[in-house]
Amino acid sequence: VLHHAGYLDDAAFFARMALQATKEHATICRFTLANVLAAQNRLEDAAIHYEAALELQPEFDLALQTLATLRCAQWMRARKEKEIAELRRRLLQIQEMLALQDARDSMHLWTQLKAAEQRLEDLVAQHRFTALPLDPRHPLAAPAPAPAPPE
Repeated sequence: VLHHAGYLDDAAFFARMALQATKEHATICRFTLANVLAAQNRLEDAAIHYEAALELQPEFDLALQTLATLRCAQWMRARKEKEIAELRRRLLQIQEMLALQDARDSMHLWTQLKAAEQRLEDLVAQHRFTALPLDPRHPLAAPAPAPAPPE
């Protein structure tokens, strides 16, 4: 209930307390704690508890599916972040080249710069929606700002 109401710190606290209080329900306590940690964007910590739940109950399909989704989200995030970093590096190179070029070459470079900036904005917007499929309330999952009108 606390998790779904957005009280994630309280939910994590009580899930930990429940885990300490009972051995009989350790699987569901670990799964619940993992869900809360994932919602807090603590994906590695969440993965540890999903795996622990699966060690206790290997046939727990929902834990296995959620862990697989989490690992996929981590992989996609890393891939997108790498692509974004590469685009930023290339943008910086183009900006440096623009500063060194004369006027006739500048227009071509300026066009390339604007295209690269747009690609970066598109990737960041895509990343917002794919980075955290487990928690749509996370700030990165918020809608991207509307693009500025053309000049």
